[in-house]
Amino acid sequence: MVRCFVGIFIPEHVKHELIDLQKRILNCGVDGKLVEKENFHVSLSFLGDVENIDTVVKNLEKTVKNQEKFIVEIGEISTIPNQNFVRVMALNVGDPGNKLDALRVNVQKHVGGDSYKTHLTLCRVRNIEDKKIFIEKINKLPKRFGIFEVNSIQLIESRLSGNGPVYTIIKDFKLE
Repeated sequence: MVRCFVGIFIPEHVKHELIDLQKRILNCGVDGKLVEKENFHVSLSFLGDVENIDTVVKNLEKTVKNQEKFIVEIGEISTIPNQNFVRVMALNVGDPGNKLDALRVNVQKHVGGDSYKTHLTLCRVRNIEDKKIFIEKINKLPKRFGIFEVNSIQLIESRLSGNGPVYTIIKDFKLE
């Protein structure tokens, strides 16, 4: 069995802004585990342990057939599940035509897995020193962190290690 998910890796030109933002988040009184630069992605569906990768690949090929490329924007900071109980710091990701969300829904419908509002995880939070100061500082951060074209999605293996997850692309699916 292979632990995997369907996602979109973030291009290099956007990663530098995200690394800077992670440092700024830590300066807001957050103690947490930062997502490594090479692991920045937007998750479309977490599949978990998969027995038959070939079936997943075939279903993904059908799902992305005739899917056009589109532009997405990395926007506002999101606290998951909410500002009173923060477990994850993430960025909202979307596009004016909602093509990203439609793709996420289609992947879940035709391939399966767990799917949530599209976002980019920055940090898994262990503790926040002072929530009031944290919220004030977070609300002062920029509201936009990059734009990029989605020209492919990936089926990604996720192997857990003592240093965090290690992601390997199983297959890259090009969009038209």
